[in-house]
Amino acid sequence: MIEKIDHIGIIVKDLKKATKLFNAYIGLDQEEIEYIDELKLKISFFEVEGIDIELIESLDPSILKERFSLDYSNAGVHHIAFRTEKLEMMLEKLKKQGVKTLQENPVKGARDSKIIFLDTVDTSGFNIELVER
Repeated sequence: MIEKIDHIGIIVKDLKKATKLFNAYIGLDQEEIEYIDELKLKISFFEVEGIDIELIESLDPSILKERFSLDYSNAGVHHIAFRTEKLEMMLEKLKKQGVKTLQENPVKGARDSKIIFLDTVDTSGFNIELVER
């Protein structure tokens, strides 16, 4: 069962510039920056009405392309993430309906979450992430 929209992931070329845009110009307060070493990602977090906006800079887009078939080389809205309490149960239900995922099993995401991306073949080409916190 989906609880809510968890976050919107936006790929940026320059995290420092994008953070300044969201902070100084738009007026949002940055909550934190997280670095995910194994994926070479820097993520800046902003919150709007209970939904996080993640500004994501990939320091090596080839890692994500190889491991997850995800393209982080172009700037713009990359994915929308839906939060679920029971990710495994949700995946079982989706798989019974024939929906495929990009990863075989959930992986560690930002802020100590478990995540998995649905295959874009089954989502009309849009990146959808499922998140359990």
